[in-house]
Amino acid sequence: MGVIWRNICQLSDHFRDKLSTSFGLLFMGWSILVIFIIGYSLYEKYDGIRESMTHDFYLTFSLYPDELYHTRGLLTQNLFWMAQTISFMLEHNNHKQLDSELKRLWDASRRNYQLAGDIYFLRRDGQVVGYQQQSSGYTMTHQLPVAVLAYLKKHPQLSTAESLASSALPNYTFLSTPVLNAGGQLLGWLFNTFTIEQVNQSYEFPSHSSVLNQSIVLTPFGIRRGENSDQTLLALKLGWPDLSTTSAYVERLKALTSLKNQSIQLMSGQLLVAWFQFDQHSDPAVVYISLASILKQMNDWIIGMGLMLIFLVGMGGLLIRQYVDGRKRNMQLIVSQKLQKAAFDSNIVMIVVDANGVVQQINQFCLDKIDRREYQVLGRSLDRFVELRPRVKPLLDSARAQNGWLGQVKVTFGDKTTYLKLSITVIRSMHQDHLFVFSGVDILEQHIQTTRLAHQANTDVLTKLYNRNYFNEQLKRDLNRSERYQHPLTLILVDLDYFKQVNDKYGHVIGDKILVEVANLLQLRLRSSDILARWGGEEFVILLPETRLAEAHKLAQQIQQSFVQHAFTENIRCSCSMGVVDWEQGSSADELFQRADDMLYEAKAAGRNTICCWPR
Repeated sequence: MGVIWRNICQLSDHFRDKLSTSFGLLFMGWSILVIFIIGYSLYEKYDGIRESMTHDFYLTFSLYPDELYHTRGLLTQNLFWMAQTISFMLEHNNHKQLDSELKRLWDASRRNYQLAGDIYFLRRDGQVVGYQQQSSGYTMTHQLPVAVLAYLKKHPQLSTAESLASSALPNYTFLSTPVLNAGGQLLGWLFNTFTIEQVNQSYEFPSHSSVLNQSIVLTPFGIRRGENSDQTLLALKLGWPDLSTTSAYVERLKALTSLKNQSIQLMSGQLLVAWFQFDQHSDPAVVYISLASILKQMNDWIIGMGLMLIFLVGMGGLLIRQYVDGRKRNMQLIVSQKLQKAAFDSNIVMIVVDANGVVQQINQFCLDKIDRREYQVLGRSLDRFVELRPRVKPLLDSARAQNGWLGQVKVTFGDKTTYLKLSITVIRSMHQDHLFVFSGVDILEQHIQTTRLAHQANTDVLTKLYNRNYFNEQLKRDLNRSERYQHPLTLILVDLDYFKQVNDKYGHVIGDKILVEVANLLQLRLRSSDILARWGGEEFVILLPETRLAEAHKLAQQIQQSFVQHAFTENIRCSCSMGVVDWEQGSSADELFQRADDMLYEAKAAGRNTICCWPR
């Protein structure tokens, strides 16, 4: 039988695995194709954004020098206009108003040209008046910046014939123009100075795209930075930690690119370098393009591709599932036919009945059991040939409600009774009544062995009464029932008087015989619903459901009288002491036993062969 069922399972598993593998391979292939297409689209989008950023960067900084020259021309023009105004004022001897007029001119220039920086007028006699930018605003000063003084010491030949267009010092730059009178005589010099921080406030990159906002320009007077250039600056510092100055970075870039526009692989991204000429020197503009920055721009596109991936994979899976299910239904017809033939030819009980218990199919093994031919059974009620416990109709109702049933039943085939491990499978149909497949395996030997073991586990070996474990289970059950339905319950604890002396005088063999007789004597007085158990040694316990204290006390007196009248083995006379207790609402099993034990102790203290009850 085991070999047959194993073959049946292997056949079923073969078809199921074959179909599962087909679906898995098709779905895997479709998923890989969709993932490849989406992945390729993502790569193309990524590469397009990277190329666009690169093109935007190089195109913009190829025009960058023109923007710088234009900005510087505006600043120089503004400075020349201020010089003419100051010259006119000085020619009319308005020396006292020089301070306020210079401040007014500079404020107007800053508003018109969005300028930062400081303004100074160095008179020919060496006096200085100027305005410096502070955190609180512009304040007046009468000293030139140190950088300008240093430059003037190196160029003492400054005269009216020389007009300094622009000059650069490290992290510092300034514009200057002479202030001349109508006769061409030098009245002084006007300086417009900038620190690198002020340059960054005044100059703007010629585009506001994201790639340019992330760019920086390395100039002789410092680093010009875009609004979001922290990542690029950090990439330079982390990529070349051995460098610390702007000039060092410029020299490193010259060595790597040979003054050509190139990209440098740096950490997990690319460093784009664009060179441009300004005032006879080459300056590099750099931007760091990382994978994260590109993916950030692709965020909406990635979400869209992700949703498309889920949709395509899901739809493909649904179509493949429909295709595989169609094949599965065809294969299931073949499988079911083979399974049915293999099952019905095996040595197990196989019966198919309808919702009314009428036999539709039955295998030869079962026909041999009931000694009938197939035509004698088909179309007739199963109850006419097989007696089941539980009956057929309750089993069908349970199987219908639970969509199947599995359990142990007692079955009689003719004059032979056995036990089956029965499985009922429900075959549902929309167009006809349900069918129920009974399949059972004979477990008579197993049932006998299980019953024997259960009896041994719950029975005292000597007296054949219930043991303590079984009694405790029954007590909990009856206590719960009494608690729920408010039914009475009493307990009697019985202990033989002076039984140790019997064992000492006559030996344990005689003592064991007396214990057996006591067990039989107690059973004669009890109802079938009462539970008697050996508690241990010479103690016995009696549980009396649906019994009040007065009735239990009367039973205890009858037991006491039967002991007096009975002559035990070797004509030995025995008596017993008993504690009788009534269960009180809410009391636990432990509390009930404790009261019974207390009553038994009082009975023994009273001289034995006594009954004590609680409540008194």
